[in-house]
Amino acid sequence: MKNHITIFGAGNLTRSILNGIYLSNASHNIDVIDVDKKKRIGLKKYGVSFRTDYTDSISKSDFILLLVKPKEYIKLIKSIDKLLNKKTIIISFMAGISIKQIQDNLSANFNIIRAMTNLTVSNGEGYYILLQQNTV
Repeated sequence: MKNHITIFGAGNLTRSILNGIYLSNASHNIDVIDVDKKKRIGLKKYGVSFRTDYTDSISKSDFILLLVKPKEYIKLIKSIDKLLNKKTIIISFMAGISIKQIQDNLSANFNIIRAMTNLTVSNGEGYYILLQQNTV
């Protein structure tokens, strides 16, 4: 069964993660959501679905990756809160935003992981550092 992944933000780190997935030949259903329609062009080779709005397909996600600028996270969390599935794992790559800050803006408890990575993830050589984990 394919994992369904929704990624919020289509910047450099998102492209690096997608390139790493692409090189691994792993099979996933991936949606990337970003308000900037121009970023769609840079993602075509990865075979992902690109959206600029939030849809109920978010509720089908096994994993939500938060790759937006820290100043944008509250608006994002509040916009998707009612669309999230309680079994979804949220992985935040946002610098300086704690699990507690994310959880405080959600209406229910979710499994949240805060992670950091480097851009070498694009060649499959990246590493992740698990900073905190909140399990329900």
